[in-house]
Amino acid sequence: MAEKIKDFGEKIGGARKDIWCAEGMTVDDVMGLTDEEKDYYINRDMVWPIPRSKELVENGLDVLVAFWQREVRKKIRKYPLILNTDDKDQIQKGYIRMVGRIRDRVMKIKNTSEFSDFYDQVRNGFDDPDLFRRCARRNDMYDLKYSLSNMRYRCQKQNFPYGHGSTEKKAHKKSFPMPLLEHIKRDGPDVRHGRRINADIWQREFSFRGVEFGNWLSQKDRQDSMNYCYEALHDLADALEIDKKDIAFGGKLALAFGARGRSGAASHYEFMRRVINLTKMHGAGTLAHEWAYALDHMLAGFYGIDDAKFASCSKQSEKLPEVLNKLYRSMVKDEDGNRTDFLRGSIEFDKSFRRSAYGNWSSRLEMFARAFACYVKDVLGYSSDYLMGHADVYVFEFENQGYSAIPQGEEREILDELFDMLVYRLKQDGFFHERKEESKPVLNLKSVVVDVPVHYSENLAEDSNGQLAFSF
Repeated sequence: MAEKIKDFGEKIGGARKDIWCAEGMTVDDVMGLTDEEKDYYINRDMVWPIPRSKELVENGLDVLVAFWQREVRKKIRKYPLILNTDDKDQIQKGYIRMVGRIRDRVMKIKNTSEFSDFYDQVRNGFDDPDLFRRCARRNDMYDLKYSLSNMRYRCQKQNFPYGHGSTEKKAHKKSFPMPLLEHIKRDGPDVRHGRRINADIWQREFSFRGVEFGNWLSQKDRQDSMNYCYEALHDLADALEIDKKDIAFGGKLALAFGARGRSGAASHYEFMRRVINLTKMHGAGTLAHEWAYALDHMLAGFYGIDDAKFASCSKQSEKLPEVLNKLYRSMVKDEDGNRTDFLRGSIEFDKSFRRSAYGNWSSRLEMFARAFACYVKDVLGYSSDYLMGHADVYVFEFENQGYSAIPQGEEREILDELFDMLVYRLKQDGFFHERKEESKPVLNLKSVVVDVPVHYSENLAEDSNGQLAFSF
């Protein structure tokens, strides 16, 4: 009996954002968070979620008190005030405790007669003035004591908590209708040689930090996902001509198959956990696109960017290789300083479709990811649908006018050449490494396997959970 496929490597974990948004973060919740997650999630909205004022009022709370609770909350700093000489971890935990104390005290107040005792605590800095100032604007919060008549007026003018909302529903942009990938086709070199890929083979060649599977994925789908993704990762390494260990950035990157899905999401990259999640039917075909997010993120760290999480979002261009800066510029402007067709098409996508994972369609990061997937498709030389089957799908027609959010023609050739130069530079800098010649796996004592093209086209289906399923 074949061994069951389970999660392997380091446990990826993740933030409990949905719970915090409803109940508020506690100090115990900090355990297990990465430094990036702490910086991102330890804030006012997570520790003190916006009060559900309408529900509180309908349950009998005085309207003015409900309004006052929100006004007090506004005086909390969105993030803790941390000085260079501070113990960052201790201040962040202190922020959670202090804001939690203020929150609990404020939300217990039922009538205006209790305000006075609260202001006495504010004046005393809740028994810890230094920590209090890291968490709240004490004078501003205390001055609310003298603004009660103004709050009463604003409360009535705004018809709080019901407001004067229009009966017309606001039109929301729809998501881009990603076409269904009905087949996974590949006609590249045989890299599996008939083997079922397991954790040992996977980690020996790629060394991912961890790999997780969704609980609803059957053993068959776990095996198929590993097989196809293994081939796709080999294809990515071949396209870039880099060592396979570079695919996981030396063990920094994790991968999940349908284990970290989000409502309405296909595949996505979580920069705070450095994990790519491949989920739902549309996840197949976007691996190169998601890996591009990870690449941009890792480049920021490698070159010492400290004003943004992604290199493409940074203003510290002097820290980055000139070829990367030129690539970013060439996505949006031609040699004469005019907008590229790639940018114009991306702006049209902004007008028509909901934002992508990391911002507008015309943002540098999103354009970088789409351009990279096209580059991989162009240089690979054979089909590898699991890797980049969706690279060229970002086109649509509106009022007999066609729009494209991918580079095409001469613009694409220029970007492809710049990607070639970037990969070469990254090898020089030690970010990537030249791929190594490896011996082929021996299937039996009498034969040694040699590389031959493998052609297949497998059908895709969707299970009851909306997850990717393979059917032959």
